[in-house]
Amino acid sequence: MAELKQKLRELRKKHKLTQKEVADFLGITESAYGYYEQGRNEPSLDTIRKLANKYEVSIAYLIGESTDNSAHESSHSIQVSGQNIKLSSAEFQVLQEMRKHPQFAAMFHDLATAPEKKVKTLIKMWEVIKADLDEEDDPEDIIED
Repeated sequence: MAELKQKLRELRKKHKLTQKEVADFLGITESAYGYYEQGRNEPSLDTIRKLANKYEVSIAYLIGESTDNSAHESSHSIQVSGQNIKLSSAEFQVLQEMRKHPQFAAMFHDLATAPEKKVKTLIKMWEVIKADLDEEDDPEDIIED
């Protein structure tokens, strides 16, 4: 991973970020991140994955196995109701964050049983919530004195 340190510095500068900002994003100290760019320490696979998603490059590019930085693993496949669905990295990251919270983790577990019916119900509930939110934003609903 000799190229990793150069890629990390190059991508950080390209995105006009400081080492502190990247460290905060990763939840580590600035000096710990600085060690990655110096090659003194190597990040975990999870950290590499987070950085690849943040910079929208493939892990292979980041670790020097590919020179094609446009080969971003931009889609992740998941199975929902027997269908293969592709998610962007941002969508996949949202799902990963949701799974960290106990309430959402329980929901994911519950969706695993009879997923088709439950997913359809979840979609209907989201449509109701979205319509309610849209109504709240409707300027015609504003009462003027």
